Amino acid sequence: MTKSDKVRAREALAIAQGSPVLKAIWHGHLYKRCLDGIADLNRLRQLVGPIEPNKDGDYNTSRGKELADAFENLTIDNVLTVLIGETKPGEWRYDLILDNGIGFGSPVATPEKSREEAEKGIVAVLGCFGHKSKPMRNYEDDAIIRVNGNVYPVPMNDELETFLDKAVKDCMSRTGVTLDQQQVLYAKILLDHDCGVEPRFKIPPVLAAAYLVCFGWTHVSQEIIDGFAAANGVDVDAVWEEAA
Repeated sequence: MTKSDKVRAREALAIAQGSPVLKAIWHGHLYKRCLDGIADLNRLRQLVGPIEPNKDGDYNTSRGKELADAFENLTIDNVLTVLIGETKPGEWRYDLILDNGIGFGSPVATPEKSREEAEKGIVAVLGCFGHKSKPMRNYEDDAIIRVNGNVYPVPMNDELETFLDKAVKDCMSRTGVTLDQQQVLYAKILLDHDCGVEPRFKIPPVLAAAYLVCFGWTHVSQEIIDGFAAANGVDVDAVWEEAA
């Protein structure tokens, strides 16, 4: 174990502890996870190969472009560590923590099915670093989410980012409320708005949409909500009543 590894792990730990999302996902022994993740990173970086150009383009939203632009200016050396783990039985996740203070990984709404899949995801992300991307033909200036087929643009800005950060922190501070439950709540709010149901909560639809987009949601319908709730052990009716 080198001193540089311990320094990198402490830097990664500080970033993870300052992120409401990472703190909510990764529980306990976070420093050890960061330290072990350096060895995982060193192993996985050996598997990274040249990325094959996508003839259809690489992104179709402004958030996709933002991520692609960030990747273009990154190298694997910018990664402090990677976190890999089974967050729930049968649900695996990975996160990369960068030396610029950013942490990102697999969408919460679509976990990996095994450690092997999580590691493949890390290798795929690392392979995108330094890659110059191009937009798809259906490129949208804003992120979008589809609710029962209707398209809702999600123009991300400082106001929305502030709201999302507060929403995650509020979720963590409320006893018994999980990120999965909060995603179900915001999806239900957006679905009711689309169906013309009188709003039960004073939350603008664009904020609910932005929250869901940040967790990897691209579509919302009652079937999708029920499927997500069932897969994550969330009682939709109970969450709805408790939040009222």
